[in-house]
Amino acid sequence: MKARLLTGKQGVVVHSFLFYFALLIPISALHEFGHGVVCWMEGDTFRIGLTMRGMWLDCLADVDGNTFFLAIGGVFGLAGSLAIIVASRAVRSVALLTVGLAFSVDHGAKIFLEGFLTEFYFTSTSDIVVTAIQVGSLGGLLWWFIVRQAAVPKARS
Repeated sequence: MKARLLTGKQGVVVHSFLFYFALLIPISALHEFGHGVVCWMEGDTFRIGLTMRGMWLDCLADVDGNTFFLAIGGVFGLAGSLAIIVASRAVRSVALLTVGLAFSVDHGAKIFLEGFLTEFYFTSTSDIVVTAIQVGSLGGLLWWFIVRQAAVPKARS
């Protein structure tokens, strides 16, 4: 029996979700590593962990209230997202482009939320907001690219 490759709109959706979940932990680790760099620059060590709520960083340095420390994780995550976008263009993948753009929206929002709305960011309500941004950006971008897929010449899922 021959394996059937998913192509077209269905392929974009399936491959987008596969890419998203495959890249979620590496992009999250990059985000936390950004915080860790500031911790290290302050002369201390850090630990990165993973729980059901996501990744976290434990920094022993006194970085509480340091806007640079708080925002830099999003900057590192955004840099990783831009690398995904560049890769998507190189391999002409609409699915990878969708994921890179969704991660960019997510980390752009995290720069703002962590760096400038810090008190809100560390509430449980922000988990709902961040999740809505993540799901909304991926879903909205998927919808956009599926509707416009015919306009993207020779694009692969």
